[in-house]
Order: sequence, then structure tokens, then C-alpha cells
Amino acid sequence: MIGLAASDEIQMIAAKETGRFTPLAKEEVKKQFMAGNSGLIGKHTDAIFKSKPAPPQQFTKYEGGARGFAYNALIDDVESKVDLNTMIRNTEEAINPYVATQKAGEKK
Repeated sequence: MIGLAASDEIQMIAAKETGRFTPLAKEEVKKQFMAGNSGLIGKHTDAIFKSKPAPPQQFTKYEGGARGFAYNALIDDVESKVDLNTMIRNTEEAINPYVATQKAGEKK
């Protein structure tokens, strides 16, 4: 089953008709990307394969605890208890002491 799904023929159909990216590195499959879509004829679709995805976000070890403060502030904003600028300021004022306390605890 996997061999069939990864076959050149199936990958060619997927690239040409449905616009699915192929995991295969074959140039002929990449050249057929969205070739069956009349709206993209003559467009520079090969540029899609030249870009590289951005690296994933790097989380800090304080992310988990700080996320709770951000979530509570978001609820206040959604419920219209505060405006967006106040929400951001309150969140920062709550997170900064939390992170400072966590860092101080690590130094001991």
C-alpha cells in the first residue's frame, strides 16, 4: 500500500490535479505541480519548491507558567473588561515578576 501511494504515477496525479506537495525529490513530479489547474497556467509555481520553511519557534522553560497569565488576560480582553493595550501591559506586568522569581529560584 505504501509502495503504491509513493509511486511516481500516484505522486504525479497528486501534484498535477490536487496540488499536494510530494515527498519525493523527483524534478518531473515537481514540474507538474498544479499543471491541471487552468488558473495557474503560465504562473511561476516552481518558486514554491525553492523556499524553505521557517524554523520552529523556540520556547523557553518559562513558557508553560507564563502562558496561564496570557490566557487569563486574553479572556479579560474577549469579555471586554480591558482594551488590547491594557491587556498587553497587564500581561507583561504579571509575567515579568513570574520569570524573575523562577530565575531567582534556579540560582539557589
